[in-house]
Amino acid sequence: MTASGSNQPFLMASSIDPVEEVLVVASPLQAAFVEELAGCLEGFAPLTQLSPAWGDTPSDLWIQDALEIGWRLGGGTISVASLPPLRGGHGGFAKALDAGARAFCSGRGIDIVLQAEPRETDRWFDWYGNLEVSPPCTSASGREFPYGRVLTARQRDMTMHPQVLEFLEEQAAQCPLLMLDASWLTIGHVDELVQFLPSSSARRTIALLPSPHAARVELERALREGATYEPREMPAPLDRALSLDELIDVARSEENRLIEMAMGETADILATGLGLDEEDFRHLPAVFHEGVSVTPNPVNCLSVNGLAVFPALHGPALDGEDVLQRCVERLVASRRCRPVFVDQWDAQHMRHGEVHCATNAIRRPGWAF
Repeated sequence: MTASGSNQPFLMASSIDPVEEVLVVASPLQAAFVEELAGCLEGFAPLTQLSPAWGDTPSDLWIQDALEIGWRLGGGTISVASLPPLRGGHGGFAKALDAGARAFCSGRGIDIVLQAEPRETDRWFDWYGNLEVSPPCTSASGREFPYGRVLTARQRDMTMHPQVLEFLEEQAAQCPLLMLDASWLTIGHVDELVQFLPSSSARRTIALLPSPHAARVELERALREGATYEPREMPAPLDRALSLDELIDVARSEENRLIEMAMGETADILATGLGLDEEDFRHLPAVFHEGVSVTPNPVNCLSVNGLAVFPALHGPALDGEDVLQRCVERLVASRRCRPVFVDQWDAQHMRHGEVHCATNAIRRPGWAF
């Protein structure tokens, strides 16, 4: 492993840091999503579309996974830098977008700070949706992380590329990293497990976690109160539309009960490692089947300068309001955070991704300015 400019630490920006630019992939598969997203972002941040040399397969929408954009800090100055695409083991998939991501960095003068070879057996784990950083925090033991703390996930013995983890540990300021267990997920990225948004208090943030229990409570109440529901085709492995009764049955499954327990353990790790209290967590409704999010996972959202962009949840409606979206709004809305919902079901959800997976951002880290 070699690192460029190793005397200048590479530091990541958190999801609550100010956004200078939002990035998406220009693909006909998500043209409607991009148009709707652009409308939401007006007045908040500019939107840039990357146009990879797709050929006949414009199917890789996952710009979050292709780049980890951060900053190099040294000598009293900072400069934008990134970790390189490392997505191996998937044949032709990802190559066009990875090449486009490298070209984007080159065209912007963004340094790539690590040289490492993609692994042929990464199983999605070397994609940067599996690498996040918390806002600045102090652990329960009293250790301060003024630049935030690196978060990643594992599935049993599979972790992110060891050279990437070693490189981040060498930077020291945002480590030791916190490792979360995503063994119950099919893809298993940390951005499926946790995300951060501003809270009403300028001194704190809220941590979003997926909760099958919250989903079951909302769905059961909707059924009792006579909600209307329009079934939609669900992603594989279900591959069919579910009635509201059937969706509730999935939410009640043993798998979802065990996921709720696993997320309790995740919350404990985050509470200890980041110094969070129970009041800092928001448990958002999400239902899973065989490790895949059946309803869009609202934790996989994009935070942009006081705007929180969630996937439209397409839940049951009571009095003209989506009960799942209303639950999310109730839990996250504050004077520092306005939630909006963007339809990405066909483009992203059916391909096992959500809003955060399909977007990226150049952020100005609050600790540097």
